[in-house]
Amino acid sequence: MVSLDSLLSSYSGVVVIDAASSQIQVGWYGDVNRPVWRSSMEDAGEALFHCLEGLPIHVREIGAVVYCEGPGSLLGVRTVATLIRTWQVLGQKPIFSFRSLELVALASGEREIGVISDARRETWHLVEVDADGHCGAVRRVSRESLPCNLRLPEHFRTWAALPAGVIRVPYDISSMLHATRAIPLFRPVDAPDAFAYDTNHYVTWTPQVHRAPQ
Repeated sequence: MVSLDSLLSSYSGVVVIDAASSQIQVGWYGDVNRPVWRSSMEDAGEALFHCLEGLPIHVREIGAVVYCEGPGSLLGVRTVATLIRTWQVLGQKPIFSFRSLELVALASGEREIGVISDARRETWHLVEVDADGHCGAVRRVSRESLPCNLRLPEHFRTWAALPAGVIRVPYDISSMLHATRAIPLFRPVDAPDAFAYDTNHYVTWTPQVHRAPQ
């Protein structure tokens, strides 16, 4: 994993795309110290292109791509993944991913908190920060297993009733990346896709020939 500072020192022209929430956010680090950001509350398919059109870049000028793999809107993240795959056809670029809840947790500077997003079916994605400021991995837990002192990023959709006492916090990628510039948050990936905590498990089956009873 690498930090934003490391990425910006290694690549000329870094684009950051986040569609995990209902607010699409796209940033361009052409000038390391003067990033340009655009955001939109339109549907991801339209918002992405409108935001990109508002940035002073051409796809061939992009040195590296950074995107949020979730947790969050599967449709939004997969729309971003499709866009990046299309860019790769025009020319291979290094791709890095980050996770929404980890970014919120570390950018907050708070300790002994949990950052959540709705995972549906009365479960929640959870990242916890301990008393030493260490951020754990994303877990999927039931409502009953949620800790106290919870944070929920703004513009993240929810389907279940919110846990008691949860506090909504801003989900501003620009300011959060600035606050975590030196923290290694970014994972190199070969093929962009959405974060998936659950994996499919298939029951193996041994076929047998059925014969009529004697």
